[in-house]
Amino acid sequence: MRRLGLGSAVVAVLIGAADARADRGVVAVPSARSAAPAADVVTAVGRAAGADGDAIARARRARAAGAVPVDELAAFAQVAAVAAAGWRAYLAVDIEFAAQRLAAARAGAEALLSLDGGAEVYADVSLRLGLVLAHLGRGAEAAEVLRLAHALDPERAVTAAEFSPDGVEAFEAAIAARPAVKGVEIVAPARADLTIDGKPVGRAPRSLELAVGQHVIVARADGYAPRGLAVSVEPTTERIEVELEARRGADALDDDLALSAGAAEARAGAAVADALLYAELDELYVVASVYRGGQPALLGQRCVLARPACTAVVEIGHEADGLDAAARALVERLRGAQPRYGVLLPADPRVERGERGRPGGSCRLCKRPWLYVGGGALVAALVTTLVIVATSDEPAPVVTVDPGDFTR
Repeated sequence: MRRLGLGSAVVAVLIGAADARADRGVVAVPSARSAAPAADVVTAVGRAAGADGDAIARARRARAAGAVPVDELAAFAQVAAVAAAGWRAYLAVDIEFAAQRLAAARAGAEALLSLDGGAEVYADVSLRLGLVLAHLGRGAEAAEVLRLAHALDPERAVTAAEFSPDGVEAFEAAIAARPAVKGVEIVAPARADLTIDGKPVGRAPRSLELAVGQHVIVARADGYAPRGLAVSVEPTTERIEVELEARRGADALDDDLALSAGAAEARAGAAVADALLYAELDELYVVASVYRGGQPALLGQRCVLARPACTAVVEIGHEADGLDAAARALVERLRGAQPRYGVLLPADPRVERGERGRPGGSCRLCKRPWLYVGGGALVAALVTTLVIVATSDEPAPVVTVDPGDFTR
């Protein structure tokens, strides 16, 4: 996952498998009563797993730097492959097939418009499609496509060194033309920021004068996935609405409570999924330090990007000074477990409610046998007395003394 232009993106996708390596991270869930500091837990588990610590911070940095999921980058390679097949067909004078392939490539490139380098890809495919359409005699349609290609990438040189003289002439005629314009209102949710044909135009809703013909709109709004949309403005067009989808987990990495004690599975799952995705991790260890029976213990899950995401929660008890050994045992157990569950650890009662403990061990008085024997005998005596009193039907005897029964 990297923010790349078309060339480097395609190379990364094509050789990515060769460079792939296992990568792991750790994140600590602060429990209600932690037996060890979160930083110490992350360090110990990280050493045991060969993992980078603070996976959430790593994911946040990557996202802030413009990281793009690798499956989105793969779309660049797919578009490039289809476009290349179309252009080869054009050079081989299979014009109809070339037009079909390039049209398909441009349809695929629409999904890239909101990504870095996406507009340039769409422009290049549009340019080649426009030249093919001009060769087919579809002049008006070709001119619209060529004007859009120029608007998206005005620095792109179109010369006889790369294209046929007829193609260069068609391109120059298209960008020199002045088509009619039409007033259009652009509507999008949450006052989205709008870019039309590669140029920022302000926030939605926005009324603009647009040339009749083909355009691309990119809308971005907080809480929504950005979207690029290819549209055609007709003489009768009055309004264009850009629908945006709420971004899944858009704020998950910034939600400091998503991986805190008591967090719901869905909320925690969004944070873990985004951490795995944006930090480019194969595995993420979600761990917590708690008290169990008065002794320190580690709880953990191993999560992967595939669904279902995580193993069951594993518990490893340890002495106060045995954190490293417990971390090694926890990692070994988790690596042998299958990921069949969601992110359950934050809502686990051992984490959510916690248990009071002593850093040096459990209650010493509770281990003394005489305390149990003496306490048990006292309880038994009290219960016996209460039973006798409660079940007796006879009134209590009354004793009187006659003074005459005594002599001096």
